[in-house]
Amino acid sequence: MLPNGAYTVVVTETPGGCTSSQTVNVNCTCPTINISGPLQVCQTATATFTQSGGNIGGTWSLSPSGAGTIDNTGFFNPTDTYNGPVNITYTADGCSGQTQIFVIELLTPIFTNPGPLCQSSGIITLPTSSNNTPPITGVWVPATIDPSGGTNVTASFNPDPNQCVSTIKYGNCCQSKSDGEYQWR
Repeated sequence: MLPNGAYTVVVTETPGGCTSSQTVNVNCTCPTINISGPLQVCQTATATFTQSGGNIGGTWSLSPSGAGTIDNTGFFNPTDTYNGPVNITYTADGCSGQTQIFVIELLTPIFTNPGPLCQSSGIITLPTSSNNTPPITGVWVPATIDPSGGTNVTASFNPDPNQCVSTIKYGNCCQSKSDGEYQWR
C-alpha cells in the first residue's frame, strides 16, 4: 500500500519512445484498527492481544523494547524486571493501531508476625489482608494456627485473583525454643 502523497506516473511507449507523465494524488484513509486485550499485565503473567478493523497478516510490535516480547500472534510476554507503560502496536498494509497497557510490579504481601507463641497462646486466626498499602487480600491455608500441638506448621498465603502478588509461606510456626515459646521462622 502506498503512503498518502503525490506521485508522478510516467508512461513510455515501446517501440518509439514517446512518453507522457501525469501527477496523481493518493489519499487513502486507513481503517481504524482496534486492539483488544488486558490493560494491565503482571510482570510474571502473559497476555494475548487481538486486532480488528485491519487486514490480517500484519506485525505486532511494542515499545519500549525492554518491556518484553510480542510474537506474530499477539502473544505478549513481559520482562520480569520491567514495570510501567507499554505501547502495543499492530501494523498491516501501512495502517496501524495502538493501545497502551501497564506492566504491574509483582508485590510481596507483608504481614505482622503473630509470634512468639506459647503452647497456651490459643488458636490464632491469620489475617486475610496484608499490611501493604493498599492491602493485599487473600486466604491462608491453613487459616488458623494452633500452637498447643507443638508441631511445625507451614501456612501459605494465597492472594485473591487479579492481584499481581506472589504466594508466600511462613514455615515452622510452632518451632519450640528452649524457654517453651514458639515462633515463626
